[in-house]
Order: sequence, then C-alpha cells, then structure tokens
Amino acid sequence: MASESAVNRLDVSSLEEFVVEHYTAPRMVLAALGVDHDALISVVEPLLSDLPCVKRPEEPKSVYVGGDYRCQADSPNTHIALAFEVPGGWNQEKTAMVVTVLQVCLTTVEMI
Repeated sequence: MASESAVNRLDVSSLEEFVVEHYTAPRMVLAALGVDHDALISVVEPLLSDLPCVKRPEEPKSVYVGGDYRCQADSPNTHIALAFEVPGGWNQEKTAMVVTVLQVCLTTVEMI
C-alpha cells in the first residue's frame, strides 16, 4: 500500500508511463481453470492483442550484502531461514520451481 502523500504525487503522465513500461506481453501470464480454451481466447484476445511485445530487459545480477543474526529464544520451536542465489528470479524457471517446491515442503509440515 502506498502512503497518501505518494498517491497524491501520482499524475496521469506517470501512470501512463508505468503502464507502457510494465504492461507488456512478456511480463504477463493469463491463467484460467475450468474454462473452455476457445471461449477464453475469444474473450481475451481482443483485450490483449494490442499489448506491446517488447524484449524483456536485462535483469541485474543479485549481490549478497547480508550477514547473519542469531538470537537464543526460549521457545520449543526452531526457526530457520535459507537464502541462496536464483539468478533473475523467474528467468530460470526450473531453478525457481525447485525453490517453490522447497518452500511448500518446508511450510506445510504438520506439527507433531
């Protein structure tokens, strides 16, 4: 959520610039479930066919700038954080999917 002062600074020009830069075909995903494919295409194609198809910008390489902090707590639970490089986020889909599966596995373990 943006602060009220940030929203008040928005104008038509900055909003149009944002839409032109970010609402491009390579940055969008259309997902549907339980819908006839041809029916979906007939509705969506006229709405999205004029989106600019521009080359994705080069993603900057992430640089590790952190450290680690440890705090002994009087708790029966163990909390961990894992961090590792996934270049460009979703630019390497296979790696990103592995990370997503790991995240789901770590967060859905039943408490015993």
